[in-house]
Amino acid sequence: MSKTNKNSIQNPHDKFFKELFSEKEEVTEFIAKTFPQDLVKKLDLDTLELDNTSYVDEELQEHFSDLVYNCVFYGKVPLKIALLFEHKSYQPDFPIHFQLLKYLLKIWEQNLSQKESLCPIIPIIIYHGKKPWEKKDLSQYFSEDNELDGRLRKFLPQFDYLITDLNTYQDEEIKQVFKLISLQTGLLLMKKIFEKQLEADLKFIFGAINELLKTEKGKRIFRTLLVYLYYASKIEKDKIFETMNNLSLEAQADTLTVAQQLILEGEEKGEEKTRKIVVENMLKNGFEIEQIANFTGISLEVVQKIQKQAQK
Repeated sequence: MSKTNKNSIQNPHDKFFKELFSEKEEVTEFIAKTFPQDLVKKLDLDTLELDNTSYVDEELQEHFSDLVYNCVFYGKVPLKIALLFEHKSYQPDFPIHFQLLKYLLKIWEQNLSQKESLCPIIPIIIYHGKKPWEKKDLSQYFSEDNELDGRLRKFLPQFDYLITDLNTYQDEEIKQVFKLISLQTGLLLMKKIFEKQLEADLKFIFGAINELLKTEKGKRIFRTLLVYLYYASKIEKDKIFETMNNLSLEAQADTLTVAQQLILEGEEKGEEKTRKIVVENMLKNGFEIEQIANFTGISLEVVQKIQKQAQK
C-alpha cells in the first residue's frame, strides 16, 4: 500500500477491483457464474492468464478500470476477456459503446503492431452504481422510434457486451451464487459501498470471515477488504476497527495488521486519529501497553497518553 493519506487516494474502487480480480480462482468463478452458460461451456477456463497490459488511456480512465485475461475458446481460438469496472456511482448518460469501441480498437491496434491476427474480445462491465444499468443496443441511439431501415442499420457498428449489475442481485443471492467467501464478501462490499446502512450490514457482509482467514491468501484478501472500507466508505474509522475486532478473535490480528499500515501512513501525514483508534481498541481487547507499543511501533509515551485519555 502506498504511503499516502486518505484524501489522496483518487480511486479506491479501482485499487480494490484490481486486487480482487487479479486472483485467478476468483475470476474463474466470476466468469463461470456470470457469463451465458452456452459461452462458458466453450471457454477453457483453465487457460485463463492475466494480461499485464492495461488498455485504458487517460480519457478512458474517467469511465472505467480494466483487467484483461487471455483465454482459449473451443480448444483452439485465443481470445481476450476484458473486465471493465465502472467505478462511478451512476451509469453514464451517453452510449457506453463509444468508450467500449475506443477500448477494443486499442487492443486490436496492438495486435496489428505486433503483426498478430486480430483476437476476439469479450467485454464485461462490472457496475455497482445506485441506479440499475439500462442496456441498449447502439442502434437505439440513432432513432427516436428505434426503427432504422435495414439498409441503414448495416452501416452501424454492431458489437455486444456483458453487464454484471450488482444491484440486480439480492444480498443472499450473492452468497448462494458465488461459493468463494472472498468473492462473496468482495461483491457484497462493492454493492453496498455507497449505501447509508453499510455500517449496519458489516456483520452480514463479513459473516464468514473465519472461513476466509484460514489461508494466507484469505488473510491477504481480508486486508484488501479493510483498506477498501477505510478509503471508500463514509463509516467512522473507529467503527470499522471496532466492528472487525468484535467479529472474531481470528479477525483481530489481521485488523491490527491493516491498522498498523494505516498508522504508518498517518504518521507520515501527521494524522493522529488512526493511532488513537487502534490503541484504544487494543486496550479494550486486553493488550498491555508494552505489547501495543511493540506491535504498532507507537512510542510507549504516546500509548500511555492515549490510555490516560481513554480512562477519563
